[in-house]
Amino acid sequence: MRFFDHKWPALLLWPFSQVYVAAIALRNFFYDVGLLQSHIINSYLISVGNITVGGTGKTPTVHYLARSFLSLNKRVAIISRGYGRQSKGTVVVSDGQRILASVHEAGDEPLLLAQACSGAIVIVDSNRVRAAQLAVDRFKPDIILLDDAFQHRRIHRDFDLVTLRRLAPFGNGFCLPAGPLRESRKNLSRAHAILFNGPEGMKEDVPDIHKRPVFYAHYVPQYLVNKKGKRVPLDLAQKRIYAFCGLANPHAFRMTLAKLGVNFAGFAAYKDHYYYQKSDIENIYTSYERSAAEIIVTTEKDWVKLPLELLDEHWYRLHIEIKPVEEENFLSLFEIVK
Repeated sequence: MRFFDHKWPALLLWPFSQVYVAAIALRNFFYDVGLLQSHIINSYLISVGNITVGGTGKTPTVHYLARSFLSLNKRVAIISRGYGRQSKGTVVVSDGQRILASVHEAGDEPLLLAQACSGAIVIVDSNRVRAAQLAVDRFKPDIILLDDAFQHRRIHRDFDLVTLRRLAPFGNGFCLPAGPLRESRKNLSRAHAILFNGPEGMKEDVPDIHKRPVFYAHYVPQYLVNKKGKRVPLDLAQKRIYAFCGLANPHAFRMTLAKLGVNFAGFAAYKDHYYYQKSDIENIYTSYERSAAEIIVTTEKDWVKLPLELLDEHWYRLHIEIKPVEEENFLSLFEIVK
């Protein structure tokens, strides 16, 4: 992702970006004028997406919304593509009562959402229309949350929420492949609201987004959890830790830990959606021992892909939630909760 933060040497790919931009613009034009149709599903659909590649807090936002709607006694379904999964077609990850798929069948983020949002239906399918229709036919949800669907215009949505990171939200400002933008910034006009996510206290680099409601949310660490599922209070000030993650934006995880006052004995960043093997666990543990760290800490997204039978009492996952700054006003955006 650091490549996308600078204009050079990314500028060398700018001509290819123009071809990409033209193709996306043509596709959007076809939807705008009705040559391509969006399928209407008989439920209230909320898309949580972004306009850039990389970590913008989509999954924590989906988690927050699902938990909020479930607390209002709404029946919630979550639809995801299931990036990185080894299965094909439609997979029901959770029926709201039981988890029915492994991480390899579901993908890391859908499985994490199924575990964290008890009561929510979770379905993965690259065909979101098919998955949403299945959800309606079998489970009759009040609300369907579409994970990472801002560009997936085949399915009609009632609300488009776009998440952005606070720091340099558009990177170098170029579209793929020269930059992180999936489409032109002007297409944020399709969004109903923008949510800037980031660790509390992060320097804000927020551009003016014309005529769109803008909200902010913090990443709030809650507690540590060990392999037995026991919650451990956050007492990490000056504690030597070895941390690792496989995220699109590992810097945000490191900053979150830093704000807890930890003393980093080591930090390892793997590629996003990385699936850990036995050799990776051995390498991490060797680095931990050599660094004289007290504990090993990772994210919940990474934890679901770890072979727990290989872990000992030194391994922990950090449970983080997002907290909108103006929570009541933020939730009032959605007609179904009024």
